Amino acid sequence: MRKGQVVVVANQKGGVGKSTTVYALMDEFARTLGLKILVIDYDPQGTLTSLLDIDQALLAECRKEGSICNIFERKDVNIIEYSDKIDFIPSDDALNESFYSSKPGKELMLQKYVDKVRGDYDLIFVDTKPDLQAPIISAILASDIIVNTIATGGIEEDATIKFYNKLDEVVDLYNKNISKVFVIPTMLDTSRDAKDALYSIKVNLPELYSKRYAALANTPIEILKPIPRRAVFKNATGVKVSIRQYIEEFDTGKKDVLLDLEQIAKKIWGEVKKNG
Repeated sequence: MRKGQVVVVANQKGGVGKSTTVYALMDEFARTLGLKILVIDYDPQGTLTSLLDIDQALLAECRKEGSICNIFERKDVNIIEYSDKIDFIPSDDALNESFYSSKPGKELMLQKYVDKVRGDYDLIFVDTKPDLQAPIISAILASDIIVNTIATGGIEEDATIKFYNKLDEVVDLYNKNISKVFVIPTMLDTSRDAKDALYSIKVNLPELYSKRYAALANTPIEILKPIPRRAVFKNATGVKVSIRQYIEEFDTGKKDVLLDLEQIAKKIWGEVKKNG
């Protein structure tokens, strides 16, 4: 029987390639590793939902009676069969109302939902809203593994510190166990600023993590391979196909990108298997 671990992709700041990373990795988990996964777009902005280019009539029907907002009402949620290996719960604009309602226990509702469906999946992948209040708190509480995406194109140290402050606070307050934090540097190019930012992520962040965050003392952190800033990501998004499909069909000279993404997916899946 499956017992899907929950992998939450999170950051305090938007525009760091979070949803693009989820889109790329969900394909690696499903197509390359052959896993049955559930992907949840837990960000009311709905960038991931847009990237998947799902038929609008199907989305409207899905949201009409079984919106993701039903999680907060303990009601059924409609799941779209995106492919034979990927099930998907789309975002909804009304999520903001659910996040900031006065409903008691709202921070625990996502956790309660994923606990109900774990047995149907090898892995549950959650794309979150970049907000350090209710959205991030509830996502952390539902998670087994955190993936933190940090853009190298002008790293904002203050935003990164705020994210880890919140993570440490939630783990401490709720006595939450997280098996591992993975960091994925994104948007890496050949500029000096990007190289300096990558150095800071690889060297300074682990040092800060180990010295500052007592509640995370038993949660290891690992910096994964950076995802480069390459035109192929934008091109794939433009034609609404995954990065793997685009490279395999239209730009086979960029297969080094796929090897990097596959390695990242295997690292995360290795942690899932270790915990399972």
